[in-house]
Order: sequence, then C-alpha cells, then structure tokens
Amino acid sequence: MFVVSSILHKRAGGVMLIVDSQFAEGGNEPHHLMLDRLISTGVEAIKLLIERDRAGSR
Repeated sequence: MFVVSSILHKRAGGVMLIVDSQFAEGGNEPHHLMLDRLISTGVEAIKLLIERDRAGSR
C-alpha cells in the first residue's frame, strides 16, 4: 500500500492495534474502545494533512 501510494504520489496510512496478554486477560479497556480512539486520532491527522495540502504547504 505504501509503495503504490508513493509511486502514485498519494498519501497512505494505517492503524495498528497491538494486543498483549494483559488486555487479552481482561485488562482495563476493551479492544474496540482502543481501536475507536486510534481511528479517531487517524481521522483527525488526515484532516490536518488535508488542510495543509489545501494551504499549499507540506
């Protein structure tokens, strides 16, 4: 994905959630809540990149 986006001069990103045994055994926060926060953060970052692109700075 990143190689193709580089060739096409486009942006690409990914969200990763790494789960360890603490969370698998009933940790403090369910996985879906962690993933929701990661995705929300990624969406906000993309919004900032779009604003910068439209302003002409990279």
